[in-house]
Amino acid sequence: MRWMIEFTNNVTLGMIMLTEIDWKNRVAVMGIKTNSYEKRRMEGDVKNASYAVIRYAVEKLELHRLDSNLFKKNRFSAKLNESLGFRLEGDRL
Repeated sequence: MRWMIEFTNNVTLGMIMLTEIDWKNRVAVMGIKTNSYEKRRMEGDVKNASYAVIRYAVEKLELHRLDSNLFKKNRFSAKLNESLGFRLEGDRL
């Protein structure tokens, strides 16, 4: 499942997706790709869109766990995931 994050003026901010959905175990991977040149991403738009997808995954799809994979050097993703309630498992950043 993929959703585009767009502003009302049709400027694309990025994309959020749920992949690797395991219906038996109620688990999926949430991924976020943003336009690195779009400074407004820091204003909470990506975070708000992420909350909407998490809510959809829990309430509508009835998933019990969401995972997210990060690149070690992507500090924006690490901070965003932490603020969304994700916990680091494995290597530390």
